[in-house]
Amino acid sequence: MAPAPAAPSMVRRVSILFPSGVGQEPTGAEGPGGAAAADPTAVSGPGNRNRSGVRGRVRLRRSRDARRRVRSVGPRSSCGADSTLGCCRASHSKRLLSIAQEVSSQTGRTSGTEREAPYPGGVAQQRSGANRRATVRDVAARAGVSVATVSRVLGGTYPTSEDAKSRVLAAIDELDYVVNVHARRLAGQGVRTIAILVEQVTSDFYAAVAQGVEQQAGREGRLCLICTTGGDADKELALIDMLREQGTDAVIIVGGYWPSREYEIRMARYAESLHAAGSLLVLCGRPPLEAPVPHVVVTYDNEEGAYAAAGHLASRGHEEILFVGGVPGMSAVDARVAGWRRALADHGLPTEGRELLGGFTAQFARTALRDRLAQGRDFTAIMAYNDDVAAGAARALREAGVDVPGEVSLVGYDDALLAAHLTPPLTTVSVPALELGRTAVRLALAARDAPPEVPVREVVLATHVVVRDSVRTLPRRSGIGS
Repeated sequence: MAPAPAAPSMVRRVSILFPSGVGQEPTGAEGPGGAAAADPTAVSGPGNRNRSGVRGRVRLRRSRDARRRVRSVGPRSSCGADSTLGCCRASHSKRLLSIAQEVSSQTGRTSGTEREAPYPGGVAQQRSGANRRATVRDVAARAGVSVATVSRVLGGTYPTSEDAKSRVLAAIDELDYVVNVHARRLAGQGVRTIAILVEQVTSDFYAAVAQGVEQQAGREGRLCLICTTGGDADKELALIDMLREQGTDAVIIVGGYWPSREYEIRMARYAESLHAAGSLLVLCGRPPLEAPVPHVVVTYDNEEGAYAAAGHLASRGHEEILFVGGVPGMSAVDARVAGWRRALADHGLPTEGRELLGGFTAQFARTALRDRLAQGRDFTAIMAYNDDVAAGAARALREAGVDVPGEVSLVGYDDALLAAHLTPPLTTVSVPALELGRTAVRLALAARDAPPEVPVREVVLATHVVVRDSVRTLPRRSGIGS
């Protein structure tokens, strides 16, 4: 059998055809006489393929060592394998792979840098480093400056010349360099964050508090992380642990809660754990913890808001005032019911049998009020736990043919976005949700810088009644509420 043809003096392309698996004999052949199948290292054009479909192709640009390796392939043996490799197919395949790897490595050193097509984002990658993330040394080499100069430009803490700065920024853009946040955190230069934990973000109240946190965090140079718990204590704990490991400056927990000994113990552990990691627990819309642990509190006066709303109804001549919505035992519900009761007591009005509790949704209010109306209407006004409940109550009244406010007046709580767009526009209690978020961030950062002996700080924001068109004035009857 004739020896394999020698490689041309100017090698431009070598196709190395591999068996489909180690020790597996190539099947069939292409070209005259099946030469491609018999000689896997033969120099060939683009049409020379192995039937197994596995093909290796390496570009060469005047690689002396690569040409020597190709020419070193000796005459073929009777089994179709290279006589210098032996007749064992497994050894044959392994040797081919070794040759391909060496040729590929030499090609990368001799072929220079080739540019591939840009990514959709417009950043072209170098073939030699397409899968490698650019480092600060790459930026320094591209800009022609030292690594220290690049670090100064990135940190912005030391003066650098405008020329060096512009070259570094240009190199960062060309290489698509991204700062390693983990390394910066180890150096004490990581991105500062503030986290907020809410039950869900679909309610206007939680969304507004989160918006306030994000706005103030941005002003303070912090990134805001918004997490939802779904009311799951285990998920809340997992998030606290994760945020503690991330080194966030403060964790703000928002919303009502179910008072219990277990809650106090859990929150005290959160506060101690976060404080030990250099962070701080902030309770937003909740009262302070009983335990003497580091934490701050920003809340609003739930009870006073309900007292003002119920008092507004009583002052407009209403004597039979129903409270609808909420579940007993939750902090916000208990506070609003207490405010409603106190206002009615101060006006000499009865409260017994005038509570429809059991849910927080419009559907609950619609169903509960429909059942109450089926027994007869014994009230002239409704105070709803929140604006969603008020919307459900308004629908139940409308379906029963009861006019609002002509026959029944209606007051909500929270001043949600929908309140002003109901028919008629809803009188409600405005909660400073946006300011709650802003104050929580300011209070947290101020407390982190305060001496450790400073006691727990608490800020209580005020609420107020927003008067719209859902309350009618009635003539006061003698003997009641006087």
